[in-house]
This record gives sequence, C-alpha cells and structure tokens, in this order.
Amino acid sequence: METGNKTEESEHWKYEESEDWKFEVEESDDEKSKDGKSYGECKYCLKVDKHPTQLYSYRYRVPKKAIVGESCVVACLVCGCVFRDSSCADCGLSVGRALLKHCTICGKREEHLNHECPERKDSGFTYDPYTGSFSVEIRPLK
Repeated sequence: METGNKTEESEHWKYEESEDWKFEVEESDDEKSKDGKSYGECKYCLKVDKHPTQLYSYRYRVPKKAIVGESCVVACLVCGCVFRDSSCADCGLSVGRALLKHCTICGKREEHLNHECPERKDSGFTYDPYTGSFSVEIRPLK
C-alpha cells in the first residue's frame, strides 16, 4: 500500500486475518491429481498424490487452524516468529506461511531447526523462535 495511511494498513491486516478468507487451491479429498501422476505425500498439507509439495500454497499463506505436517513450522508473515497453536506466539496474529524445517548446523532437512539441533554446541547463545528473543551468556575467553 503506497497511501501511507496507518488505518488502511491495519484494516488490511484485519481482512487478511478474518475467518472468511479461504484458499483458491483447495481440493476435495476424493479427487486425484488432475494429471493422474503420483506425487506422494505433500509435506505441507499431508494429502497424498494430489499435488507436488513444491507447488502448494501453504508456502505463501496458511489458513487459520490448518494442520501442517511435522516437517513444517508456521512462521508469522508480520514479525517472522514461529506460531504456537494457531497464532503467532509474539504478536498474536494468524497470518502465517509454512516453512519446511532445515538445519544449517547438521544439514538435515524436514527434521528439526537450528535451535533444536542435537549437534549444536553450547555457545552461550540462546534463541527463542516463538518470540524472536535471544540471550548471550558472557564467558571468559579460553
């Protein structure tokens, strides 16, 4: 929005968060993929052979109270924090997108995030993905 009007921006987010909002890419459970191909289970919505994981719309927006797979987390589109239940743990909005888990410490995908990595060394740095807060423990040099 180029208008710069704060009221317009807040109304925009209210509209995005409303219960009426629905996806255009919904499919019925008894429908097979339109091209007849076998795609396996979608990592985002857990449907089998409906569509490829890479093309699913949960990557851009997850509807309120939607169920996502265990290989995903839902991150807030406003502040970037991870959802707790069906809303952002920090700002409370329900405008989020699904992200496939990826750990840059051990390289594993769809299993855990960096802050959950079993190979993570005790660095004195802690991060809370639910609120975006972090703390640093001051230690003497070795």
